[in-house]
Order: sequence, then structure tokens, then C-alpha cells
Amino acid sequence: MKLHSFSSQLRHEYDFVFVSHLPSFYKINLFNAIAKNASVLAIFLGETSHERTADFVKGEKHFDYLYLNSGDFERRSRWGSGWRLWRILRKLKYKKIGVGAWDLLESWVTVLCSPKHKNVIAQESSIFESELNGWKGQLKRLFSKRLGLALVSGEPHAQLMRAVGFCGNVVVTGGVGLANRAARAAQVHRGFSGRFLYVGRLSPEKNLHFLLRVFALSGMDKFHLTLVGNGPERESLLALAGENVTIAGHVPNEKILEVYASNDVFILPSLSEPWGLVVEEALYYGLPVLASSKVGSVEDLVLSNGAGLAFDPLSEDSLQQAIQIVAGQYEKYANAARAIDFSNRDANQVQVYIDAVYGRRAQ
Repeated sequence: MKLHSFSSQLRHEYDFVFVSHLPSFYKINLFNAIAKNASVLAIFLGETSHERTADFVKGEKHFDYLYLNSGDFERRSRWGSGWRLWRILRKLKYKKIGVGAWDLLESWVTVLCSPKHKNVIAQESSIFESELNGWKGQLKRLFSKRLGLALVSGEPHAQLMRAVGFCGNVVVTGGVGLANRAARAAQVHRGFSGRFLYVGRLSPEKNLHFLLRVFALSGMDKFHLTLVGNGPERESLLALAGENVTIAGHVPNEKILEVYASNDVFILPSLSEPWGLVVEEALYYGLPVLASSKVGSVEDLVLSNGAGLAFDPLSEDSLQQAIQIVAGQYEKYANAARAIDFSNRDANQVQVYIDAVYGRRAQ
């Protein structure tokens, strides 16, 4: 087991222990912010992921942490990982312990080893993509009985907790972590030029073949679509792409501002998307968002702020109509996106965790 070098000098007691898949940049940012006001230990199940780029797990950590397993999260030995976690948890003291998923063996080890009142789920799954019937639904209901608190990303995630019969306190955090916030002063605000953008993995659940088919419809040649990212569908998308589509590949995080600044509208057509951190990113850089109705953040971030539209990810007409609407009223949606106070949203998200530790109910 590879541990951080100071693992033999862990604190006697922590305010918050997090059991998390990976040291993703947005979790690192969140834990760093919480650690300014509370003692934090993060237990990461893996160091890397074969499905993610290197900069996804990049970030300076200002909190205590350890890795249960070296290498890729997906290739870990789950039973070995659960056993190591149990041995660590029985030696730790903490006020609260948080897990981010209920479908991992390590999450079950966590909530069964710890008193119910200390157990917290940082719920990133939403009602849209979660199975509630059969044995999977029963397991979710059993898991929820071991929880004392649910910190949920948004309203669809709160609906999920209610659907599984969770009777404890449910508090909306407003996100899944803290995105990297480059200075928006560098943004160039210009009129609509017909340039649409997607950023993310090129994988089946992102529904990108559907997106390319829409941009191939009659009348759509006046718009241009850029796909940024890599994934298993890259070659098939290249074969399908028309002249008004560019597949740009991966762009490092430090250069992503340039990508957003050269486009007008962000599109996320996913069939399944528990939250969608890229939606936050696009809105932060002032782009209106067209998001599938299956995207977890569409209600809390896009529609509630009037910063874009939702569409049916199975209907080409629905997306084409949304594109035409945002193109015709671009300044209205762009101004709404630019007006979102992300500093306040980030501060509120951190405060929810601090309140959870010290027993105050977040407002």
C-alpha cells in the first residue's frame, strides 16, 4: 500500500475524513478550501485513472492524504482495498466521514465501520441516471439507512435521496467540487459568431453521434461545432464529422480558457451526466449552455439562472430548436451566464461542509 510520506504521523483526530475515488483536481480544490477551517484527511482509492488524462488528477494538496492503492483506480483489488481501508478506519477518530458513492465496496466498509451519525454522503448521482428498482434499488435503500447526512449537488440529487427513503437532513451544496478558476478578465466578449463547443470525453454516454447528426441537418451549415477531448469514439466521430465540425483532441487545463474564449455556446448532449463540471466551467467563462435534460446541473445552474436551455437528448428537433433560440437571443443568455456569482457559489459549497462538521445547519 502506497501512502503519503507523513502517513505514520497522521493526526489523532480529524474534523472530516473523505473516502474518494481519485485526487481529481476539483476535489483537491474543495478539500484545500475546507482545510483552511477544519482538519481534513482524504483517503483516495487510486492515484490515477486509465480513463482520465494526467491533468485530471493534478493539484497541490494542503491537507493530509493517503492512497489505498497505487496505480489506476479501475485496476485496484477491491477486496484488498476494502480490507486496508477497514484497518485504517478502526485507528482513526473523526467528527464526520464522507463517501461519494454507494456502489463501491469501500463505501460500504466506511459506513458499516462508522457510527451512523458520523456518516455523510456527498451525493453526486441524480434521479435521472440512478436505478431505483430491483436489487440495486434495495441496496441504495439499505445504504441510506447508514447515513446521518446527505450533502447533495443539486435538486435532482436531493430527489434521489428522497426516492430511496432517506429521512435525514439533505443539504444542497451547489456542486461536486471546486473548478479551476482562471481570471475571467482575460475573456473577450464579442457578439455571436455561430461557434458551438463541446468539452469532455468522446464516449458513448456523451451522445456525440447524435450531436454530429444535428449539425449535419439542413440549415445547420451556418454554425460550427468544435469537440475538445479524447476517448473511445474518436475515430467513429472523425468519420461522421462534416465540414462544419472540428475534433480538436485534448487541450490541457491551463489552455482551456483560450478554447472557451474563441467559442460562443457550450453544448452537453449527454444521455447520462450526474452533474457536469464542464457546465460550470463554460458558464464561468461566459458561454450560454445548451444541456441535455439528463444533465444533473441543468436545473440548478442553467435554467435557474436563465443562462441557457435544456433539450431532449433523443430528439434532433429539440436540440436544433434550442440552437436556433440561443442564436437568436444570444446576448440575453450570454449576459445571464456572465452574471452568475461563482465566488459566492464556491464559498457556499465550502461552508456547507464546515457547517456539517460543527453541527450547524447550512442555510
